[in-house]
Amino acid sequence: MGTEAVKLEIKVDGRTIKLNKFVQKIIWNILVGMLDSLREVDNWKEAIIIAKRT
Repeated sequence: MGTEAVKLEIKVDGRTIKLNKFVQKIIWNILVGMLDSLREVDNWKEAIIIAKRT
């Protein structure tokens, strides 16, 4: 979360979870690391990750 503007939002069962700046930075850095390591992903603007418990 350097100089770039970012928006991080997490919803669980339709409810938006409030995230402070520290938690946003941690989650953001994890997501960026994961996405940047994928071969098919380059110069992305938006990522949507869906997680469902079955």
